[in-house]
Amino acid sequence: MRDAVRTYYEQRTIYGQKLVYFGAGQLHKDWHDVKDTWTFDTFVPDTLHAGQPMTVKLQVNKAQDEKIMEDELTLVGNVSAIGDHSVTITLAPGERASSIR
Repeated sequence: MRDAVRTYYEQRTIYGQKLVYFGAGQLHKDWHDVKDTWTFDTFVPDTLHAGQPMTVKLQVNKAQDEKIMEDELTLVGNVSAIGDHSVTITLAPGERASSIR
């Protein structure tokens, strides 16, 4: 089974990252200093290459009731760097500024 799971992760395609926050404070804490790149840890598949389109989906749920979604944002960019266990996305010009305050 271990080999099957490893093969799946090596051959899969990733399209970005989805993050769920509970309240605007959590979102602000992660994103207030972000300029135009976002890096996340993952098992990097063999199929990933620089320049590949990526999205970062941000979902904000109510802090008092996590079942209620307050807002959802999608940021668009491209893979700009691939680490051993990480991917860096460079967001499209103006993408971060127009979406996250």
